[in-house]
Amino acid sequence: MADDADRTPGSDPAFAPSTPGFPLALELGGDLPCVRCRYNLKGLSIRGACPECGTPMRATLLAVVDPRASELQPIEHPRLVAAGVVLWALAALAATICEWSVRLLTFVDSSHASLEPGGMVRLLSPALTLLSGIGAVALIRPHPGLARSGHVMAAIGAGLYLPLTAVLGLKAHVPLPMPSPGEWTIAARGGVEGLLGVAQSLLMMGILLLLRPNARRLAARSILMRAGMVDRQTMRAVAATLSMCMVGHLLGVLAAGSTSMELPAMIGGALVGIGNVLFFMGVAGITIDCLRMRRVIASPPLSPADLLGPARTRAADRPSREWSR
Repeated sequence: MADDADRTPGSDPAFAPSTPGFPLALELGGDLPCVRCRYNLKGLSIRGACPECGTPMRATLLAVVDPRASELQPIEHPRLVAAGVVLWALAALAATICEWSVRLLTFVDSSHASLEPGGMVRLLSPALTLLSGIGAVALIRPHPGLARSGHVMAAIGAGLYLPLTAVLGLKAHVPLPMPSPGEWTIAARGGVEGLLGVAQSLLMMGILLLLRPNARRLAARSILMRAGMVDRQTMRAVAATLSMCMVGHLLGVLAAGSTSMELPAMIGGALVGIGNVLFFMGVAGITIDCLRMRRVIASPPLSPADLLGPARTRAADRPSREWSR
């Protein structure tokens, strides 16, 4: 049997032509950790799978090589973009938790000083929302090659954080309902709070839908989504939950001051409550996705030439189980 080093591109199927006169080996000639278990795949065929966990080799390659090079260009500032995306999601989740905390404190201790209009606890949500908007700037132009319309939409979406922060700031100065002991109602509120709720829902829907195109392109780089390890919580679905909140707030505004509209107010309150729960779940899912993808975004892509070198059979080129994590 001829030695592997003596094989020629035309005599062995392990080679496939990529460019005239330049064979591209189908075996990894350099160190490459498996995307799932970190096993060193060096020397294995790119048509196979990881011998430790069974993850297809092409999945690992997609994790480190731009999967759609003509459309998804290398990220110029990968760590900055990754930090911005994580900040965008985490701050939004924290702001949502603050909104829930204020409502919970209202029923637990309605006399708490921090619940007064303009109190510190109530101002945390608009502050965190503004922080999320700063992170959203990373989605305006995460990498070259995106459509100009996506840049414009994302810029408008990031800009909507300013009026959203203003709306939340106004809500923080509106007196909260202070229920009597044992009293509890799900009726949606009207008046200024109801109108601010409608504005808040509309602005948040606009932000999600405008940031969605670039965010989806950025998420397409992640092998986690391709491998089914990401929850695939779509931003459009999260925006749909906000439409429930908007309808609920509208019912509260229309029913304000009318005893005959008590049922619509109750329905509106139920819609707001269900919409808020679904929205929180959606934002939590998006946050988890962003945390999972941050390493893929922050890691500089490797070229195929870095990964697919000529096949070698020396002992030093064999797969090693001592890959350092």
